[in-house]
Amino acid sequence: VVSFIETLAKSYPEQILKVLHVFVNLASDKHDDVVKKTLQAGVHVYRRSLSLLCAQAGAAGKTSDDLRNAVKSLFNLKGNLAMHISSKKDVLRSLTIKFMESVILCHSTVTSDANIVKTSARNARLEPLGADSVSLNDVPKNGSLFDITSFRKIGEQHTRDLLQVIFQMLESPSVYSMNNIRVVFNTLASLGSHRSALMKIIVPDLLKSYSIFLTCQEKVKIKDLNSYKTCFKSTFLKLLKLTASISWHAELISSLIGLGAKQQAEKAREMSTVAAVQSKNRRRSRYNTMETETGAKKRRINKSDHKV
Repeated sequence: VVSFIETLAKSYPEQILKVLHVFVNLASDKHDDVVKKTLQAGVHVYRRSLSLLCAQAGAAGKTSDDLRNAVKSLFNLKGNLAMHISSKKDVLRSLTIKFMESVILCHSTVTSDANIVKTSARNARLEPLGADSVSLNDVPKNGSLFDITSFRKIGEQHTRDLLQVIFQMLESPSVYSMNNIRVVFNTLASLGSHRSALMKIIVPDLLKSYSIFLTCQEKVKIKDLNSYKTCFKSTFLKLLKLTASISWHAELISSLIGLGAKQQAEKAREMSTVAAVQSKNRRRSRYNTMETETGAKKRRINKSDHKV
């Protein structure tokens, strides 16, 4: 049944709302195999259902009881699946992290960092089955179905929930494994690349978690110690390359020097700075072009009026 609903979401998304309540019930199942399959399928079901709801709400201009009930079911689905972040099974925790990533992407504005995201990759993410196929950009502005502020805060809260996994792992015994931590770090780096508005949450909390790590290194197993250092180093370098990270360059470089990556940090900072300047110049060029075109249009109008 889960596979059938996942196929509907991928190939026949216009039908997905008809079976959404069935999938929500399946997501409440406690059997590990069912939970695993619903988490994997949930990425597509949540995204395609949300896309359809936004489209229907925008087209109708007003909200029906059926649409409101579908939104309630969709958010129940999100809650049922997100709770597996504390599962006893390592694989279910990692799958939940990836599901939460897809929810965050749906509830935030698409951005493309000038230094990282290639046009081809950006276009692929915007395809119907792509990670950016639905986002905050698609939410109807009339507020009939979703309140945009509340909608955005869902993505921000789940971002904080992922960061909390790192804090919990560092500060006290927890159910999380180093594999879960690696998935979280990779997810946060990816979110920073495609959602610059989330950088104000991601970078400060990662820097804070690194400070905590430095104070508790003696309590960490040698094997895990090296894994943490690798995760922090890799993620900080990825974030440092982003043009959106300029406000935290000093802190990121200081941390990377402590991790033995001074040369890599300097190179990453240079890439970020150059890309930021190029992006600013492109915006200025577009603005100047628009000003020139506007001025030329006004002169043509004035000339035409003078002839009359």
